Amino acid sequence: YYNWNYGPHTYIGGGTDNWTYGNWYSVIGGGHNNYQYGYASSIGGGMYNSAYDYLARVGGGYSANSMSDYSSNAGGYNTWASGYASSVGGGLDAWAAAYRGTVGGGAYTGVYSSYSTVGGGQSNYVYNSHAMIGGGHNNRVYGYSSSINGGMSCSTYGSWSSVGGGYANRVYNSWSRIAGGYINWNYSSQGTVGGGATNNIVTDPYATIGGGSDNFIYSYASTISGGGDNTAYGHWSTVQGGHYNRVYGTWGAVGGGQVNVAHGTGSIIQSGYGNYIGASYSTIGGGRSNVIYSAYATIRGGASNYVYGYSSTISGGYANTAQNSYSGVQGGYSNKAYSLISNVGGGYGNWVSGYGSNVIGGYINHATGYYSTIGGGLYNAAEGYNSQILGGGYNNVYSSYSSISGGTSNYIYTAYSTISGGHNSWIYGYCGTISGGQYHTSKSSWSTISGGYSNRVVSSWTNIGGGSGNYVSGGSSSITGGASNTIYNSHCHIGGGNSNSIYGYASSINGGLSNSVYSGWGRVAGGQTNKVFGTYGAILGGKSNSISYSSSIIAGGSANGIASDYSTIGGGRSNTIYSSDYATISAGYENFNYGYASTTSGGGDNTVYSSYTTASSGTNNYVTGAYSHVSGGDHNTVFAGSSSIQNGRYNIIYTAYSVTTGGQYNYISGYSATIGGGVSNTVTSSWGGVLGGNNNYIEGAYSIDGAGSGNYVTAYSYVGAGVENIMDENTYGTIGGGYSNTVQSYSYQSILGGEQNFNDGNDATILGGTLNSVSGHDSVIIGGNGNLIDVDGYASMVGGGSANSASSYYSFALGHDAFATSYNSAVFGFGKDSCYAMGPNTINVCTDDGGMFSNGEPVGSNPIDESNNWIDDYSVVGGTLDYACVSGGYKNTANAEYASIGGGRVNRAQGLYAFVGGGYANKVFSNYGAIGGGFKNVVSGRFSSVLGGSRNTAKGRFSLAAGFAAIANQDYSAAFGFDPSKQCVTDDPNEVAFCCDIFTINGADVFDMSRRRLEVSESMQKSSDENAKVIDSLLAKAHEHEKQVADGDARLAKLHSVADRLLKIASAK
Repeated sequence: YYNWNYGPHTYIGGGTDNWTYGNWYSVIGGGHNNYQYGYASSIGGGMYNSAYDYLARVGGGYSANSMSDYSSNAGGYNTWASGYASSVGGGLDAWAAAYRGTVGGGAYTGVYSSYSTVGGGQSNYVYNSHAMIGGGHNNRVYGYSSSINGGMSCSTYGSWSSVGGGYANRVYNSWSRIAGGYINWNYSSQGTVGGGATNNIVTDPYATIGGGSDNFIYSYASTISGGGDNTAYGHWSTVQGGHYNRVYGTWGAVGGGQVNVAHGTGSIIQSGYGNYIGASYSTIGGGRSNVIYSAYATIRGGASNYVYGYSSTISGGYANTAQNSYSGVQGGYSNKAYSLISNVGGGYGNWVSGYGSNVIGGYINHATGYYSTIGGGLYNAAEGYNSQILGGGYNNVYSSYSSISGGTSNYIYTAYSTISGGHNSWIYGYCGTISGGQYHTSKSSWSTISGGYSNRVVSSWTNIGGGSGNYVSGGSSSITGGASNTIYNSHCHIGGGNSNSIYGYASSINGGLSNSVYSGWGRVAGGQTNKVFGTYGAILGGKSNSISYSSSIIAGGSANGIASDYSTIGGGRSNTIYSSDYATISAGYENFNYGYASTTSGGGDNTVYSSYTTASSGTNNYVTGAYSHVSGGDHNTVFAGSSSIQNGRYNIIYTAYSVTTGGQYNYISGYSATIGGGVSNTVTSSWGGVLGGNNNYIEGAYSIDGAGSGNYVTAYSYVGAGVENIMDENTYGTIGGGYSNTVQSYSYQSILGGEQNFNDGNDATILGGTLNSVSGHDSVIIGGNGNLIDVDGYASMVGGGSANSASSYYSFALGHDAFATSYNSAVFGFGKDSCYAMGPNTINVCTDDGGMFSNGEPVGSNPIDESNNWIDDYSVVGGTLDYACVSGGYKNTANAEYASIGGGRVNRAQGLYAFVGGGYANKVFSNYGAIGGGFKNVVSGRFSSVLGGSRNTAKGRFSLAAGFAAIANQDYSAAFGFDPSKQCVTDDPNEVAFCCDIFTINGADVFDMSRRRLEVSESMQKSSDENAKVIDSLLAKAHEHEKQVADGDARLAKLHSVADRLLKIASAK
């Protein structure tokens, strides 16, 4: 009420004392004492709000004002949007007084320059354009396009500057930033203060203080990362942290620590306390009171270290000195590097005075020779040019290019010599070597003693590896180790062992006990009391083995002997090779080789007499044929050449190029024959074979018996398996298996299986069954029992069944008691009685019902009904169809060529090559479609099928449907509908849909788990519903009971009232 509307097309929605003053299209939604003056302006509600200009808007609040065109004020208390297109989100005493200024909210906030924003907070003010205050308290922005994200009492004076937050932070120059912290001031252009307290960038641009407190930068592009009271005076300088650190040099840096000073250009102090650099490009890594006075020098750590030499280094330690250029001390105590390019690694009291020399560590070691090195130890002295002592004590090198690796009291008097360690060893020969041990002596040049005790070398280019009491007097010979070994000839070697001796030139003994080599180029690898008398002979191990001839080898074993050239015994015992060059016995016992280039791989008591023969293993095997082989087993014998017995027992081969793989008591007397295994199998013909089984007999060439028992095979034939099958007087015949089947007389006959079948027809076949017989050439019996094709049944067939006969050429019989006695006849016996051919070129089908035609004449009592049509071509007037067929039924129509209907009622086959098997009202409209049967099924997709069922549809190409209401809509899809409550539809190509409640595979329900879960869920729901009903019933009873109690209470109160009145009356009387 009391609303006043003076403008056309204006609207006041409600409230009290609201006013619109004449501008069109204005709105006041409601509220109290709101005033609207602007064209198309609006006030949503609130109190004492005003919209003064074009399209000005006020959402609500109290004393919210939109004073300019396009201004917007969401509400709040005493808020003002007075700039053009300005906006106020709310708050208290918020002013957006500039062009497109924005105040989000807060209290006592103001925007006084265009395109600027105050997000909220208290007492925040923006005085320049494109600036922003996100929030906080008492923040001021004076710089163009500057920002304060938050905090308190922060200020920005430079353009494009920013303060992230914190307290009393100030940015005075352009493009500068303070991220946060406390009373940080930034006077640098494009400088940054990350945080901390009372940090100052005083002058030059591009400076950065990451944090800390009381840090100052006075230089261009410098950085202080943190810490306290750090100062950067040099341009591009850096202080990463620490306390009271100073950088005066350009590009200088202090990483941290305390009271460090980097004066030189490009110098760096990484950390530590009281370190000082007074030269350019030098580095102190850390430590305390370290000092560098030269350029490009480094002290990595330690204390009280001094570097005076140019580009010198001290890595650590205490009181070390690098006096000359390019010198270094790596650590330790009181070490001195006096010479150019010298180094002390560590230790105590070590000093280097030789040019380019080095002491790595130890105690009071001196390197005085040029390029000399001492690795460590104590009281070592390297006085020779380029000499070396790696460690030990009291070692001395007096000659050039020599070295002592360690040990004590070792001495070298000749150049290019080496003592690796040990005690009290001496080298007098040029380029000699002692690797270790004690009390060794090397008196010849280029000789070596590797270790041991009291070894001696007296010839040049000799070597003793170790051991004790070893002696070498032959040039270029060596003893690796052992004890009391001796060499008396040149180019010899003893690897170790005890009391081994070499007398032959260029021979060797690897080890063992009391072995001897008397011939040149002989060898004993090890063992005991082995002897080599033959040139180039070798015994690798074992005991009491001997070689008498040239170039033979015994690998091991005991009491083995070789009396032939180029032969080998691998091991075993008492094996003998005699007068058979290039022979081999690999292992075993008491084996004998008398054949040239023959081999016995192992076993025992095997004998090889012929050349190039082999006995691989086993016992008591005997090979006399050249190029023959026995792989294993026992008591096997090969008498012929190029034959093989691979395993088994008591197998015999008398003929060449034959093989017995295994088994026992197998016998081969046929050329190039094979027995794969088994027992008592015999092959007497050439190129025959028995793969296995027992008592099988092959006497025909090129014949094979695969397995089985008691099978007999003649020439060029095959028996795959079975028992007592006979391939007699036949060539190229086959029996696949079975029992007591017989093939005889002709060629190319086959019996694939079965029992007691007989085949004597040329090119005839029996696939299986029992007691079947075929004598007709090129004829076939598929299977069954007691079927017959006699000699007159050329190219005839019995498809199966029982007691059928095809006794004339090109005849066919199927069923039972079917007799195809005429040529080119077919008899199908499916009735109660026998069925006979009706003459040449006839088909006779014997059934109890009939239903077949022969040359147009009906046979039986069920001819095709005249209501069917398979002749008329409806696409051409008066046209007829070729090759269409309706076999029976009622009102069926096949009206496309090659279409067919088997029977049924009102079925239609309308596509080329379409097929309907039977059923009712089934329709095939597409080419190559098929319906097996059923009720009202439809096929409209090419190459699609409905197997059967009711109301199924196959629409997609190559689709399939079955069951009930299954619809295969898409190509290459299948639908199987077994749920009468809904259609089963495929929606995508290559989809198979099964619609059913139960799906089992091998009796297991695939959906059982999900169904059980559903049943449990339904049971739980049902139980929950029943419980709810019970609870509702109980609640109803409780309510009824409460009502009854209330009624009883009311009656009781009434009775109390009556009783009280009666008592009063009684007392009154």
